[in-house]
Amino acid sequence: MNAKAKGGKSALIREIRKKGFSARQAEKALNAVFDVMTRTLWRGEPVETPLGMITVRGRKGQRRQELHLFRNVQTENARYKLVHYPGQHRVVKFRPNDSLDLTPLPKPKSPEEIECRRLAEELLGRCVTDAYMAQLRQSAALRGNRPGALLGRLQCIRERGLRCCSQDELDTWVKLHDWL
Repeated sequence: MNAKAKGGKSALIREIRKKGFSARQAEKALNAVFDVMTRTLWRGEPVETPLGMITVRGRKGQRRQELHLFRNVQTENARYKLVHYPGQHRVVKFRPNDSLDLTPLPKPKSPEEIECRRLAEELLGRCVTDAYMAQLRQSAALRGNRPGALLGRLQCIRERGLRCCSQDELDTWVKLHDWL
């Protein structure tokens, strides 16, 4: 197993080892759990985990054979091969637990957005909200929506040594003064 892997079976074994098991014991325990789950699914019974329910369902289908053309991309040789389709088969399905939070993670902020927020907090002397940052971006876009317009205006306000008493005052400075 790859000890540098970030996830998968080796990560689970590392977590089991943190509980005081040896590497061999941890691997045997994990393999035993997976074997029990596999046998349960082979019998057609569902497997319930804290993440959700794993079930096996049968799919209908007809056994068939089809002739397909395969081409070797290196030699350009083409050949036909008979492909067998098994027909009826079983499919493993996973249904997540309803209590899981499956909302997507927020989009990571760009370095420019982080710097704009830092400058706005420095000028105001307190934390600013996402809604206020959106308002500042709209104010900077009134004079033309150029990339880096808000960052440039906030840097100019800081260089001039101006301090803002309120959010409205900073918003007005960003709107009205055309420094860029």
